[in-house]
Amino acid sequence: MAETAFGTIGKDAIEPELQSLRQSRLLFPAISFEKWTIASKTDKYVIGRKRNVQSRSRVQPAMSKSAPTTIAIVSQKGGSGKTTLAVHLGTRAAQSKHESCIIDLDPQATAAAWSDWRGDFLPVVVTAPPARLTRTIESAKKNGVDFVVIDTPPHADAAAREAIKAADIVLIPTKPRAFDLAALEPIADLVGFAKTPAFVVLNAVPSGATVLAEEARKVAGGMGLEICPVEIGDRAAFHRSSAKGETAAEIDPSGKAAEEIEALWKWLKKTLKKQKK
Repeated sequence: MAETAFGTIGKDAIEPELQSLRQSRLLFPAISFEKWTIASKTDKYVIGRKRNVQSRSRVQPAMSKSAPTTIAIVSQKGGSGKTTLAVHLGTRAAQSKHESCIIDLDPQATAAAWSDWRGDFLPVVVTAPPARLTRTIESAKKNGVDFVVIDTPPHADAAAREAIKAADIVLIPTKPRAFDLAALEPIADLVGFAKTPAFVVLNAVPSGATVLAEEARKVAGGMGLEICPVEIGDRAAFHRSSAKGETAAEIDPSGKAAEEIEALWKWLKKTLKKQKK
């Protein structure tokens, strides 16, 4: 008999499904950072839901030879879309054969909750206080992680400061509204002091709001911040997928939300490549 996400059934009945998952590389073994552990049981059959977009599994954790690429997502405004971007980029990295990890610095642990809903599927999400961020990234590196996304809480200078210091690139999501744009100023000061490359990502942009988006770009640019050319629209797919522990591309691969995340991912990889030259 074997334990699955759907109950206890005979081995013969689940062997075809298990083989399919192995071929799809959707299962991953135990991985521990600090005292926080996610594991798929090696002595039992663990089966979860198939995804429309396949993620890469971990086979034998090995120490990365170099520091992992680290993306910090920061904003002083709550509801700006930090966690949504974090889980989508972390998942997209896993799908691109990166050993990816999301580090959740928010005491509300929203990204960690999303991971709980997701079950035994990558990316790995770990929680950590800001003071332990450097140590957590080092632990991730020892476990073979080569791509880290840091999700930060709002109204927390200490967390934002530590994340910005650790990052190769900072993404600052903001809605194109006056109150949200005003919250960019303290982040602009932090990234300016740290001299970490930072880009504002216009998020939850209403359909047809061309003028509103253009005005938002001018406001952010006036603070000395660079603007990511990819805008993320206000899409229902982001809300629906997050509630299921999934991403927009997993519930609607051909939808606009999936296209926007794909465009953001390609821009991010291109920007990182330029930095390394």
